[in-house]
Amino acid sequence: MIVLVTWKDAWSNATGHYDPTYDYEALLMEDVGYLVLENDEGILLAHTLQNNKSYRGETFLPWEMVVKVEEIVL
Repeated sequence: MIVLVTWKDAWSNATGHYDPTYDYEALLMEDVGYLVLENDEGILLAHTLQNNKSYRGETFLPWEMVVKVEEIVL
């Protein structure tokens, strides 16, 4: 199954200095990939499905970071 996952990510600024005028918040990210695994901890996405049915380019996202998961229908 191919999914679109919206999730919150951490970041750091280029200067390394606190800016009191900036509105600090998590980055909202979106990834499209093969849903390889769901468990109690989170989900595993892969970006490549090889011809031998194995996956590459894996990203594990803990549920605490996931905003939503939507199936992409081709």
